[in-house]
Amino acid sequence: GPTGPLVAGTLNQTLRHDGTEWIADNNIFNTGTKVGIGTTNPGEVLSVEGNISASGAITASAIKVFGHISASMILGDFIEISMGFFD
Repeated sequence: GPTGPLVAGTLNQTLRHDGTEWIADNNIFNTGTKVGIGTTNPGEVLSVEGNISASGAITASAIKVFGHISASMILGDFIEISMGFFD
């Protein structure tokens, strides 16, 4: 097979294919122990700079919130709970 890198890049960049060619960029930044999405300085195992959307369940043993949080939940077919917490 080929030798050397597929494309030129810098430390911790992630390769992706744009449909035509391979590109090395910082959209997903991988230090080997931490991954940053939208950041080149991940402070946790997974650090995301920006909004997160999930269509399924999010499971965690603990949740820390810094700043504003708002949520809307529908439980079963009848109960809807909306809440907002502010600093």
